[in-house]
Amino acid sequence: MDVGNRFDHTFIHTLTQHIQDTNLAKELIGLKFNDFFDSKRAAPYWNTFFIFLLSHVNERKIVSLLKQYAEGDNWWLLDTMQILDAIIDNGDYETIEEHIQAISKAKKYSCIGIHNLLLTHLRKIIADKNVNLIFTYSEKTTEPCIQSDIYEIRLPKTGLELNAWGELLHNCLAGYCNRVMERESFIYGFFQETQLQFAVEVQNDKIIQASSKYNAPLSNEQKRVLDAWHQRFFVKDTHTIIAN
Repeated sequence: MDVGNRFDHTFIHTLTQHIQDTNLAKELIGLKFNDFFDSKRAAPYWNTFFIFLLSHVNERKIVSLLKQYAEGDNWWLLDTMQILDAIIDNGDYETIEEHIQAISKAKKYSCIGIHNLLLTHLRKIIADKNVNLIFTYSEKTTEPCIQSDIYEIRLPKTGLELNAWGELLHNCLAGYCNRVMERESFIYGFFQETQLQFAVEVQNDKIIQASSKYNAPLSNEQKRVLDAWHQRFFVKDTHTIIAN
């Protein structure tokens, strides 16, 4: 690699474990993802994602797929890997391989096709599990649920409601039910005229992630509102406010 280039050591380590063809590994190492792709958030998922890919396609097809992600569809990549992680977290099997073997084959493997295949599988897993889930929150957790001039901010009341949010935003929110039940994370929905615009995961008073439909990044205006809301309710010793 050229001196000074940034690289994802977790990605490279995964290649050494799973890609046998050295020339193909070189092609993958040279891929450059755009600024939207967060390599730190992706790091825990690379190994499992390659186990999944190799169970469904050959090494050359993996190169083709990852080139598609790098050339313009890499905003699908992190969400797809997180959905796979949610499948393993919510399923009833003991090993990663058993979880992956239960995933059906697709007729065509593309960036969007893999995403939708995994999302459909995740929904099947959690549909029955979440039907009776009822979330309870502390007063501190519900305090940020306000009606501002722009947004109504809500917490999901049930697993089914969180499932519905995930379907509206076309992402893997449904896979966060366990975290919400265990109070490890809290998901806040920002609604505008009854329409869900984006959702935010808060963990230990910190925003872990925030995204709108298909995990697209927030607009500058949405970021401004979110930052003010976070400052008001989660950052100590601050006088920043947003209008009720």
